[in-house]
Amino acid sequence: MWVNNIMFKYEEGSPTHVVMIDFQGSAFVSLGLDVNYFLAMSPSPHVLMNKKEELIEKAYFLGLKNTLEKHAFKMIPSLSDIKGEVK
Repeated sequence: MWVNNIMFKYEEGSPTHVVMIDFQGSAFVSLGLDVNYFLAMSPSPHVLMNKKEELIEKAYFLGLKNTLEKHAFKMIPSLSDIKGEVK
C-alpha cells in the first residue's frame, strides 16, 4: 500500500470518500478464476464443504447478475456458464 493506490473524493476542500485501488493486480480473466480464488481464500473449510453451491449461486451469481443488469450489460453469463468456468 502506498499513496498512489489511494483515491480521494473532495467536497468543499475536504475529503468525503476514499477508495483503495491496485491497477498492478488487475486483469481480464475467467469468472471461474475469481470464484475459485474467493473459495480458496475466504470461507472456512466447514462453509466451503457445506455451502459451496450456495456461495456460487446466491453470493456470487446473483450479485453479479444484479449489478450487470443495473448497468444495462447485455451479455450476462448464466449460472451454468459460471459453474462451467469454476469447474
